[in-house]
Amino acid sequence: MSIAARCTVQLADETSGRQRLQISALPGEVLDQVETVHQYGFASSPLPGALAVAIMPHGARDSAIVVGTDDARHRPKGLQAGEACVYTNAGNYVLLKADGSITIKAPGGVKIIGDLLVTGSITATAGPMTTDGLVLDDHKHTGVSAGADETGGPTNV
Repeated sequence: MSIAARCTVQLADETSGRQRLQISALPGEVLDQVETVHQYGFASSPLPGALAVAIMPHGARDSAIVVGTDDARHRPKGLQAGEACVYTNAGNYVLLKADGSITIKAPGGVKIIGDLLVTGSITATAGPMTTDGLVLDDHKHTGVSAGADETGGPTNV
């Protein structure tokens, strides 16, 4: 027989290959170094005060395993049926919308490591577009001639 318990996260230890949580279940009870099981490909580090669900195989509280965490304080509100969202407490998110689009909110910017292949158009609505130091919105070309002649390369000067 296993027992499931609704717990509160006290702290997360990310120093080893497996995440370990300190959780409280019953009043005054603290379970330390409780292993967390995540879905493959997903990882998160819950904040103190987050909800955790732990199972205790055969009722052994010293063998508890956290099988899920949630934090209603930061969970996005108003998701439509079929939508999924990855989010942080800072308000960043990746929202997979029911209409097939994806919305990313990242005030600190988005960094892509690797090549980016876009099939379709790119629209920038604020700020200049820059590539290798060349401002695409406001650059000039050298060697401009009339007619069908080709120009020289672009320059920011």
